[in-house]
Amino acid sequence: PEVKKYLPVSTKKLEARLLPGEIVVNEANFVRKCIGADSSKDDLWGKLICTNFKVSFVTHDSLPQQRFQCVHRLLGDHDIPLTCVEQVVTVNDAKGKQKVLGSNKKLKFNPTELILYCKDFRIVRFRFDEAGPESAKKVCLAIAHYSHPADSQLLFGFEYVGTCFHGSS
Repeated sequence: PEVKKYLPVSTKKLEARLLPGEIVVNEANFVRKCIGADSSKDDLWGKLICTNFKVSFVTHDSLPQQRFQCVHRLLGDHDIPLTCVEQVVTVNDAKGKQKVLGSNKKLKFNPTELILYCKDFRIVRFRFDEAGPESAKKVCLAIAHYSHPADSQLLFGFEYVGTCFHGSS
């Protein structure tokens, strides 16, 4: 008889590390973060989370640690502050459509890919092959909305500093 070996299933829940005052706005499970340009063998699977401060990708796979690597106290390895997002582009492979999302834009198709163009010249790609179409659409719209707020006072830093220094009112 043939013996099948299964990988152990991790029961640890994928959660973003949040700052005081930071809230999760929307999230999508079973998202693939594209690492390599030509093949998907290096891609990571996990959860894409939009908070009122950052876009966070949480995965069970960790990056290899270097001996004297500094650890960022506010951001993880796969976190992008919303103020660093320059442009949010959604793609639908089946329809061959691309759309640049703004704060109050509507999305008429279910995205299969999300591309974030960052102000620090990073281009970060996420694929929604296994994620539900509605959760993919909602997380894309949330990222677009929170990365380009109508009023700069709505940014997390302004909102949090008010409660930190002036007390909650």
